[in-house]
Amino acid sequence: MAYLCTGDISTGQLLEVIHAHCRKEDRFLMAFSPDKAKLEKITYRTFSDRWLDIGFSFGNCWGWRSRRKSEQCDDAFLSATEQGRIFSPDGELRWRKLGETLRTVYLGYPPISNVLTDCSDELENLSPTKRKLLLWGKRTGHYSKWLEQQMPHNFDYPIDSSEFPRGRVALVVEQWVDAAGIPKFSRYHSIDEVQGEQ
Repeated sequence: MAYLCTGDISTGQLLEVIHAHCRKEDRFLMAFSPDKAKLEKITYRTFSDRWLDIGFSFGNCWGWRSRRKSEQCDDAFLSATEQGRIFSPDGELRWRKLGETLRTVYLGYPPISNVLTDCSDELENLSPTKRKLLLWGKRTGHYSKWLEQQMPHNFDYPIDSSEFPRGRVALVVEQWVDAAGIPKFSRYHSIDEVQGEQ
């Protein structure tokens, strides 16, 4: 059973929901602050993993994983975001700043925080479908960069595979559609590498 939950919450409540909900592997963060944009893979690391990184720690801690480095969870960045989302095949937590609060929506399969109001009855008579949206850039060889030639720019997407030498990156979107096929709700599901043109 899928859950749809919404609410206007404070920044502190959002951080609590993020830390409580996003403890599994293979989650992606896409967020925007006034001076920075991020699209990263999130990794929750245990005590033993953290021990290897800095020598000592207590309890569990968050880590942001990229191909080149690992960082502490950037609560300062998350607190400054105007909008963002954390998504995986399990669900998506999305937020947008409205004045002093954050309009927050969760759509996914495990239940989430009791801070948000359960609106799951809105999903009745809807069914999920998936589609892929191609992102900018094409892989050049088996490197970890995707080059967009229309507006010369290299993109560094959080993809760990290099299956296709001329691959593209696709954002998988799950849409909840009615009997007529009209989308009523949508969420980001995952990021995949797909075959590009040869």
